[in-house]
Amino acid sequence: MNDTLVWGGLSCVAALTVAGMVLISEYQNQPTVPRLFWLRVISLCVLAPMALYIQWPTDPHFYIGMVAISVLICGSDALYYGAAKQYGAGATTRIEPLSVLFTFIIWLWLKPEQLALYTQRPAIGLGIVGCFVVAGVCALRLRHCDVSIKAFKHLAPVIGISAAVGVLGKLVMDMGEVPFDTAIGYIIIQCSFLIVFYGVIAALWPARTGSLRPQRGLLLSAGAMAICSVLHIATKNMAYTYVPNPAYITVICLSAPLIVSVVYRMTGRQDDTDYMAGFGIVASAVVLLVITRF
Repeated sequence: MNDTLVWGGLSCVAALTVAGMVLISEYQNQPTVPRLFWLRVISLCVLAPMALYIQWPTDPHFYIGMVAISVLICGSDALYYGAAKQYGAGATTRIEPLSVLFTFIIWLWLKPEQLALYTQRPAIGLGIVGCFVVAGVCALRLRHCDVSIKAFKHLAPVIGISAAVGVLGKLVMDMGEVPFDTAIGYIIIQCSFLIVFYGVIAALWPARTGSLRPQRGLLLSAGAMAICSVLHIATKNMAYTYVPNPAYITVICLSAPLIVSVVYRMTGRQDDTDYMAGFGIVASAVVLLVITRF
């Protein structure tokens, strides 16, 4: 089978599962922290048997990095899926791609030699500046929409955290010997830490987080998100083994906001947010990836 069809199909499944998780958060009215707790429990139960067969990284910095990533994700996941529940999957998936631009800035700070390459190619340099200008204008336009600006303020920490996680994730993944095995180990460790974190948070502030007691509706919602999460991990990492450039996968996954919009239209869901500004942010992220990596 043609490799392009394989990685293209796998990437589309990865994008669908991203959209699926935020749509579940919006449409299934369950408390965020308990749902994330059981999402991680179910995901860990599915992936844990693989721990016996994968080649674990030998670099101790991998595990130090995983602790840092898990701490960051604990807060960002709760805010991200909480935003989807409160403001809708559409606004959430359209604003979050700002993290791509912040990741780009952090990576240039860590790898200044890449900045020199871009400055030597004026067309790419101007394209990068243009992407940031468009994203900035679109972000400023959000202030004219009450729902959009509230979602933006809610997601502002997530944008910064996601950028940091993206950079740390790249550094951590490079420490493994076998990419797929490292990715599975990454998720197993992450789930283990997050189960503890969410459990402690729920025990300390039960009135704010909601009860972790397993209930049918909660487990069904968490189970559906766990299926999406595991499918996303599997398809995305499998796609990396076929694709000539990993940026292709990221670009296709950024189609999640479009998938959410299609679902909204099919279900008659009213979208009161500034979707044009949101899609402007998504387009800026896509173009930035295209001109700097392809």
